[in-house]
Amino acid sequence: MLAIVNGRTSLSEAFEMGANFVVGKPIQDGRICAVLDMAVPKMEREHRRYFRHPIDLPIELQLYTGQSFRAKMRNISEGGFAIHTSETLPEGVVSVQFDLPSIDPETLRGRAVVVWASASVAGLRFLYLEPQCRAGFQAWLDSMEAQLRFRESAHDSRMCSQNS
Repeated sequence: MLAIVNGRTSLSEAFEMGANFVVGKPIQDGRICAVLDMAVPKMEREHRRYFRHPIDLPIELQLYTGQSFRAKMRNISEGGFAIHTSETLPEGVVSVQFDLPSIDPETLRGRAVVVWASASVAGLRFLYLEPQCRAGFQAWLDSMEAQLRFRESAHDSRMCSQNS
């Protein structure tokens, strides 16, 4: 969060309220540009951390007991994914395997931990991705986010031109 403080708010109060970057009044062009140069990459990382790509993708999970089953992945992010399953997934670490959809599909393998589960849906957080899978996964996720931003931008442009 970016906070702009004046004589009534101290720097420590701004940080206590959750600010990551603070600019004092009067605002100077050079100072605000320097703060924004630092803030924008952090904000983009935070946005990326929460970017979830909706998807309908088969995934294979294997429990520590050796039991394996299939489920449908419903969304995916850099940190984890949600699945729809016909059975309740027990808590713990599972091995995961799924194919990233693309022209040249790549099989992603790793481990994840079940962070929440209901009768038919579960959320898992990635613990480990095989090193040879990381770069492809990151590139694929970057591509999905870029496509979403492009669609949103095109939609916003159409809305603006219709309102003109």
